Amino acid sequence: MENLQHENVRFYNKKVEESLASFDETTITRFVTQLEMVSWGATPTQVPKELKHTVGPGAFELKRNGKPAKRCIYVIEEQ
Repeated sequence: MENLQHENVRFYNKKVEESLASFDETTITRFVTQLEMVSWGATPTQVPKELKHTVGPGAFELKRNGKPAKRCIYVIEEQ
C-alpha cells in the first residue's frame, strides 16, 4: 500500500484504503493520479461524475469500465 501514500489524498478509513489497494496496479495508478490532480487544483484527465444528489455536495466518482467495473468515490473538502 506504499503507492497509496500521498500528501494531499486522505482515506476515509483503513477499510477504504485496503479496498483501493485490492485493485490491480494500473487501476490504482489511474485513480491516485486523478485524485492528485484534483488535490493540486488541476482538471483530471478522466471526467469525474458528480454525486451531489445521491451522496452529497463535493462527492464525485471515478470509474474504470470492465468486468467488474472499478469505482473510486471521493469527497473534496474545503480547507
